[in-house]
Amino acid sequence: MSINDVLSLLKEDDLLYIYDKSDVTTYYILRVNSYTDNGTYYTISVDYVVYSDTFTDGDTLIIGVGIVGDDGTSGSSGTSGSSGTSGSSGTSGSSGTSGSSGSSGTSGTDGTSGTDGTSGVDGRAGGHNLRYNFSDGTAGFPTNTYLEYNTATPPTVTEIVADYHDRNNTDVSAVLGEVSSGDRIIVFDEATASEVHYYSVDSVSDNITYYSFFVS
Repeated sequence: MSINDVLSLLKEDDLLYIYDKSDVTTYYILRVNSYTDNGTYYTISVDYVVYSDTFTDGDTLIIGVGIVGDDGTSGSSGTSGSSGTSGSSGTSGSSGTSGSSGSSGTSGTDGTSGTDGTSGVDGRAGGHNLRYNFSDGTAGFPTNTYLEYNTATPPTVTEIVADYHDRNNTDVSAVLGEVSSGDRIIVFDEATASEVHYYSVDSVSDNITYYSFFVS
């Protein structure tokens, strides 16, 4: 995938990740306000989020995109309350020269309020960057700090398994648990970024010490 393909995925509020290829501890994370395709280059308006160090002239950079989920749909409206009962009739005036007017009936009681509509579904989570050791094995379960595919041919991968712990042995199971059907997983070698694999998540399974992501 070319850099143009990556940048064409951008939209407002997405996160733009920029790393120094030779030292990935040097990076910027920026939030996109807007962008313009100028034909041969992009103009991107951003807000600063965080950075670790500054780049120098001549650095080779790696660019990644974190996709922000859509808003959930609005809940349906509550039902209308029932109508109040009619007031009783006033008493008739006495006969003769004009009778006095009857007193007004009492007001009916207010109807009960309608129930609240159900809440809309939550929007998808934003992107996360996780660093793993990659295994070219296809055993179906990863060793500690490793991620692997169920086949050695990336275009035919249908399952990705990832250990609870990243390559720094940090427990990232809470982050893995946020991934759900419809999300996207992007896998690339941070040392070269010469090959990027994109997968759409169909379903997720928590296997106690690792997660299985079934993809297409």
